[in-house]
Amino acid sequence: MEFSVSGSQEKDDHTGLTRNAFFKATGLAVLGILSGCSGRSTDTYPASENYHTSAFSKSEGTEETVLDLSSNINPWGPAPVALSAMKEQLYRNVSLSGINRYPDFMSLNIRASAAKLNRVSPLNIVPICGISEAVNILSDAYLDEGDEVITTDPAFFLMEQKALLQKASVVKVPLMKDHRTDLDAIIKRISKKTKLIYLMNPHNPCGTIIKDNELENFMTKLAAVNLLRKTKVIAVLDQAYGDYVVDPDYGKTLTGYISFNPMVVLRTASFAYGMAGLRCGYAIARRDIAAEMDGSLLYYINSALNSDAISRITPGHKGWKHPEGNINRLAESGMIAALDHGQDHIRKVRTKNRESLEWLYNELELSGIDFIPSQSNFLLIDLGKRTGVEIKKKLGTMDISVRSGDEFHAGYSNFIRVSIGTKDQMAVFIQALREVLQ
Repeated sequence: MEFSVSGSQEKDDHTGLTRNAFFKATGLAVLGILSGCSGRSTDTYPASENYHTSAFSKSEGTEETVLDLSSNINPWGPAPVALSAMKEQLYRNVSLSGINRYPDFMSLNIRASAAKLNRVSPLNIVPICGISEAVNILSDAYLDEGDEVITTDPAFFLMEQKALLQKASVVKVPLMKDHRTDLDAIIKRISKKTKLIYLMNPHNPCGTIIKDNELENFMTKLAAVNLLRKTKVIAVLDQAYGDYVVDPDYGKTLTGYISFNPMVVLRTASFAYGMAGLRCGYAIARRDIAAEMDGSLLYYINSALNSDAISRITPGHKGWKHPEGNINRLAESGMIAALDHGQDHIRKVRTKNRESLEWLYNELELSGIDFIPSQSNFLLIDLGKRTGVEIKKKLGTMDISVRSGDEFHAGYSNFIRVSIGTKDQMAVFIQALREVLQ
């Protein structure tokens, strides 16, 4: 059986509710819980003085040292205050809500912290286990057979994959010649079947951004399309790497959009926050959309709201592609500390990343190697007539891991994508790149 939030009236065999009605009912229940939440204490945590991150990592299962420049990992790690908070949670007495207890399935404290940081209401926040889970939630909440999703080309692979699993079609819009998102072309491709538009900002793998005035213009046009066609096409802004952006025309007008526009903004703690191994983040959305996302997420949590309808839901119910989980206690404690007290560290990471990136720019220019200027923590390097597959393989023999451009799109087969790390890491990389390009 297929379900759809948008128009499907088929009933769930267990609850007797349509999926649409279930999501809305669950979302309303979530709104009620959040509306009744009082403030919470914002305890400070002692900074860890002993934290150190190596420039290199060990290959999994071996003692081999590898320079990993393939995964966009933050080499400076989490904020010390986040590490201290997680350590406190790990060693807390079991009688004091230690890790022997289940996490708060509503993640109320994350909602409160993310809302405060972004100057929105907790009702606008949906905690997520990384961007991947957000894509799953949105796809389950809004896509049905025959619907359409619009993405850039290239885009995060899961955006397409999940749409196809929902039996929706994917419309891919090529980037412009300057490797930036073609917003006008995307508007022209909207049809009556379009439900979601995915925009990566910054774009991966190119590192280009959509500036505030461009986003304003796009959302104005999208609102006009929705009004004219009486549709609810949602723009999903993936800001996984947004904390690295230094362009002054980025991210200033976000709060105003969220309250009045069909938009979802995705944030993750995987990159600038340095907590990729913990899988946590949050979405910011208009209240009705946030409620529907919560409804989709909570569909998987048996007896989550202690209601008769939810208590009859069986985990793994047919028709669902993935079982959703909760943000675990360690991730929650680290993320709350980082959101509340770790923003100085995020600014330091952004500064260090930019210093390493500009150092690499200079070295590449000295070597006559072209690249696409980036606002993120990775760089797409033009290899000329050499292929990314060849150079990736040669760098691999030198224990340096990068991504070949054709892993993202055939049009980038003569590129490699390199994660930005410390200056020591970049020095090792540029020396190796010069050797393999000779």
